Amino acid sequence: LTLSASFDLDTDLINSISGSYIFSDYYHGEWEDADELGTAFDLESQETRWEIAHNAIADFSGVIGFQINIDELTLPEGESSYTGNNITGVDTDKNALFILEEKALSEALTWELGGRVESVSHELTGNTTKTNRDFDALSGSTSLVYDYSDEYNLAASFNYSERAPSGEELYSSGLHHGTGTYIRGDDSLDLEKSTGWDLSITKVAGSLTGELVFFSTNYEGYVYQKSTGNEVHEDGDHVVAGEEGFTERQYAGVDASFQGFEANLAYPVFEDGDRALLLRGMFDYVNAENDSDNESLPRIPPMRIGAALEYTYGSFLGILELRHAFEQDDFPSGEEGATPSYTMLNARVDYQAFDEDKAWNAFVEARNLTDELAYNSSSYRRALAPLPGRSINFGLNYKF
Repeated sequence: LTLSASFDLDTDLINSISGSYIFSDYYHGEWEDADELGTAFDLESQETRWEIAHNAIADFSGVIGFQINIDELTLPEGESSYTGNNITGVDTDKNALFILEEKALSEALTWELGGRVESVSHELTGNTTKTNRDFDALSGSTSLVYDYSDEYNLAASFNYSERAPSGEELYSSGLHHGTGTYIRGDDSLDLEKSTGWDLSITKVAGSLTGELVFFSTNYEGYVYQKSTGNEVHEDGDHVVAGEEGFTERQYAGVDASFQGFEANLAYPVFEDGDRALLLRGMFDYVNAENDSDNESLPRIPPMRIGAALEYTYGSFLGILELRHAFEQDDFPSGEEGATPSYTMLNARVDYQAFDEDKAWNAFVEARNLTDELAYNSSSYRRALAPLPGRSINFGLNYKF
């Protein structure tokens, strides 16, 4: 259920007020076989969000708002990844105030400021020895956007963020069938804090357009699932030599650092009336390190490069795309090994038609045309579940 409302006031102070309410009730069950239910939970969520857009105050204009989230997680006894801690439910309340402002320092230079204050509480039900946790988190950002010319703009931003750990990170103790691992939480985890910056160069006009972004983020208490190196039974007891078990992972908070860049470019090869051929290119890379243990973080995407040709002719659009992922051989001890490089060839043909306020779109999409065997380095079960092989999809969309 989603309800939304917006009011245009257009007063000297307030431009508009808008808000929304979202309710969802989601049940999740993972069956081990036809007769045995593994992990299961019921999540009832409510979100209320209101924003006030105001006119210039001391030359600042922007949005002020608040957000309330209420999550009620119900866990059937013996059928969840929280079973080992005897937790039957986790009620999570989040209340936040936020602000986003901007000010023109000159005709070409804009200053943006943002901030968020959030309180988070986790309240447990069940016969458990684990403790309820409350957190207060503060986040802020500032950036400068410089329109260097009609073709280029530069942007630099700095941010500080605090994130409260989730209920799963704090209280898990059980088998997660989706990842095939036994997960243990840590209810002593503190706020995950990060400080970062990014610099972007964007070309918005001319024959060649695109964006180049460099970024760096340092974490204190970065939360992730760390392999303990142990194999355990479904009840959490360690296996003995010769027995098969499940990989045990423990949520841990460590100092970490991320650095990388991404680039997207577009170049029109030719244009002739309603016919055009556009060449696109992309390139991205991220390096992620566990600075506490002086090793790489697990499940990080490899460096990737790609190119695509987009041909338009009237209502037709044809795309031929080639993407290459390099080998990912940076992984910590106790984790799965390297994933080899792979190249994917994809294609798509679209036809669109419009009739006043109606539109329809028919498409044929083919992915992994060469049927390449490829593995997702960010997957927990990459060795058992490679990326999809060759596939062809047909679709028809109609909007009225």
